[in-house]
Amino acid sequence: MKFFNLRFFFCLMLMVLLIPKKLAAQLQLQWQPLDSLNAEIPDAVRAFETNTPLPDGGVFNAQCVRINLNDPQVDVSAVYSKLKKTPQQLASGAMVAINGGFFGKSINLSTVVNDGKWYSVNVPSVTRSYQGENTAYYPTRGAFGLVNRQADVAWIYHNTTDSLLYEYSLPAPNQQGEAPAAKPSDVYPEGAKIWDADVAMGGAPVLVTNGKVNVTANAELIQVNNDKREPRSAIGYTTANELLLVVVNGRQPELSMGITLPELAQLMVELGAVEALNLDGGGSSCLVVNGQVISHPSDKTGPRPVPSALLVHFTN
Repeated sequence: MKFFNLRFFFCLMLMVLLIPKKLAAQLQLQWQPLDSLNAEIPDAVRAFETNTPLPDGGVFNAQCVRINLNDPQVDVSAVYSKLKKTPQQLASGAMVAINGGFFGKSINLSTVVNDGKWYSVNVPSVTRSYQGENTAYYPTRGAFGLVNRQADVAWIYHNTTDSLLYEYSLPAPNQQGEAPAAKPSDVYPEGAKIWDADVAMGGAPVLVTNGKVNVTANAELIQVNNDKREPRSAIGYTTANELLLVVVNGRQPELSMGITLPELAQLMVELGAVEALNLDGGGSSCLVVNGQVISHPSDKTGPRPVPSALLVHFTN
């Protein structure tokens, strides 16, 4: 019996040691600069691509653009259009453009702020089943923003009482199947304060906080085939105030199978992201540099028309 207990204890400890390694598995992607493209654009903007297979051998292709936000000639803006356009069309002379947040057939579902004016806000509520009834939940979903040119990713909510955007230290503790958390306000959840973003783009879920993988999809009540490999778009920033724009291509068996949300979070960490956010993905994923679509949109018709995009201009 004593021998059995020791053997059981050894096996249990081995499992504990192995599980974190599996969860923290690195992608170890090799990024190559797009030299011909980089030769045509300012040094503050650098474009990269990777074709490194995923750890399980899955074919993979992605593009990344790094932008030095400390360069005074770099200007970031968010654009919203009721008439959907492709990111290339929305770019309208911008050096870089990436698709924005989520949208429905006739409504935008994610925050868009430009020059301190908000044009759209993250969806204020979602309906989920609780105890057999359709029930309203009020999630604090993620957003990327610039506050005095400093990048930030936050869980936010638009407070209809005072028409202000608030950010929180933690997301509202919602979980599907459990009673809804209280509606977010100017005092709840924890760390509530006004979010004075000059430019902002909503999405969901938050992927990275404090330089570590932290996918808060459950609390944000967002389901976008989270654990299935799909085309994805993400935005983040580094400790050097460097903006990271990433598009992972997918649904193209010979080019790229896509990526899960946990894998996307790990990718952003490996790129040096302090914080990162998932944007709309699937056929919406699109990255434009110097007027060229450098990603590989999955829709057969090409880049999908979308209502919003984040733009980077280079001013003289």
